[in-house]
Amino acid sequence: GSITIVVKSKDLASATYSAALCRRIEDFLCKNASLEPVAGGRLSVIPARVMRVSAEVIVQIDDYEYAVQTERAVITAINDIMGSTYGGSIGRMPTVSAVYTALKKVEHISYVSRVLLTGEYYHNSEKVIVSLDDSDSYRYFIAAAGTHIVKI
Repeated sequence: GSITIVVKSKDLASATYSAALCRRIEDFLCKNASLEPVAGGRLSVIPARVMRVSAEVIVQIDDYEYAVQTERAVITAINDIMGSTYGGSIGRMPTVSAVYTALKKVEHISYVSRVLLTGEYYHNSEKVIVSLDDSDSYRYFIAAAGTHIVKI
């Protein structure tokens, strides 16, 4: 088999720092570990990548006098699950069902008619935008809050 180690550095924004840290870890393991994948060249040490996760949510509310308050509460609820449940965890992306669950607790929402999650990251200096329908496909990423749009 092979081993892939995903490193979460203290400075995720610095690709240079993350790459240097990965090289140091890989050098250390190659010199000190007696694992067969290390000896066979099947060891990879890679930096975790940040994916900005944005949500587009359509909700129906029971009282339009609370529209602004409800919009703020929806954004807060999404950011809360991003930070507490998914923020900082490698390979854990938010799911549509997690957003629906968080929005059930928001006052004045009659029902949620749509939740769309998208992720944005950079690959070779190009921005890539993906749907997060299959959040298991992004094992080497760390979720960070993006821009959320709430339609009432």
